[in-house]
Amino acid sequence: QPITGALADKFGALRIMIIGVALYVAGLVVMGLATSGTAFATGAGVLIGIAQSGTTYSVVYGVIGRVASAEKRVWAMGIAAAAGSFGQFLMIPVEQTLISTMGWQNALFILAFLACFMLPLALTLREPKMAATTTGHHQTIGEATREAFGNRNFQLLTLGYFVCGFQVV
Repeated sequence: QPITGALADKFGALRIMIIGVALYVAGLVVMGLATSGTAFATGAGVLIGIAQSGTTYSVVYGVIGRVASAEKRVWAMGIAAAAGSFGQFLMIPVEQTLISTMGWQNALFILAFLACFMLPLALTLREPKMAATTTGHHQTIGEATREAFGNRNFQLLTLGYFVCGFQVV
């Protein structure tokens, strides 16, 4: 995600989101067509893994951080987080119903079709031209990484995400 976030900063969130959606759809289709464990893991682990880094918070929060006023930024990020969490909650029964009624492979193809609806949402990530041109010190990725990992709050936040992700996997 940090790499995808940096690419979104450099090339624009919309481009990264479109690539992420394409990889997401491709990953679901590869999973549905897989005839081996390697092919299934490539779709699920590689393609969808990369896709999620380009279609989730690392990209969306960057845009929100640049376009929302300082007074409303935290509120806007909270709304985005709540919407993402609700979407995850909503998709579990939808996916289970698809699997139960149509089989897992067809469910993956339907989910690939549904993933295409992320494209219109990606269009909301267009930023004003002035957002890309800021004045002052331009921090490199290395400088930002050192600053982040030198901050105790960031370290604890990262540890929390690691523990969460590890237990889910």
